[in-house]
Amino acid sequence: MTAGSIGAPGAAPTLLPIGEAATRLGVSTRTLRYYEELGLVAPSGRTQGGSRRYAEPDVERVQHVRELQQVLGSTTRSASSRASAPSCAPPPAAIEM
Repeated sequence: MTAGSIGAPGAAPTLLPIGEAATRLGVSTRTLRYYEELGLVAPSGRTQGGSRRYAEPDVERVQHVRELQQVLGSTTRSASSRASAPSCAPPPAAIEM
């Protein structure tokens, strides 16, 4: 699996491994797992071995949470409630691998 352009029209979405998603977002892999524990983001897919894979909407959601934290000076839990607002929540999607 490669980390090329995510969500190219007409192509199957590219899913990033957790390490690549974390690097792109400027967070640790532990932070992404913590956000998952809080229900802020769920990986769009997993490998047969259980490794998390993140699509573009997942990455955008984490970026939104991080922006809320920085702009509002809010905690992760507070950002969670704001990001869970219907206007901010991406449509649920699960991609089987």
